[in-house]
Amino acid sequence: MKKYQIIKLDLFPYDIMIAYDVLVDDIKSRLNEKYDIKIDDDGEKLLRGSRLAHTLKLPNNAVLIYFPAKPTNGIIAHEVFHAVWMILATMGVAPSVDSEEVYAYMLEYIISKIV
Repeated sequence: MKKYQIIKLDLFPYDIMIAYDVLVDDIKSRLNEKYDIKIDDDGEKLLRGSRLAHTLKLPNNAVLIYFPAKPTNGIIAHEVFHAVWMILATMGVAPSVDSEEVYAYMLEYIISKIV
């Protein structure tokens, strides 16, 4: 797994950043310097408290998935579900029988890009 990975979601105006086995200060610097995105104090506190993983919606509505150490496939799926939920909620796509496939396809796409 790369230290940083950007997953482009061509059909949606938001990307997903994966940060793996890096310090929170490094994530903050990278987001600020490369993307002009600042993580607020609450977001930073959540990331610093993460032992296994955490998914955070960024101020520009993109999503950061943080894995402090090597995750299991189950943890990857868990965090990707949070990312899918955040992005689709931002787009106004509520989970329902009618939206089930978009959730499933998006989950599959993102997990395949990570693993």
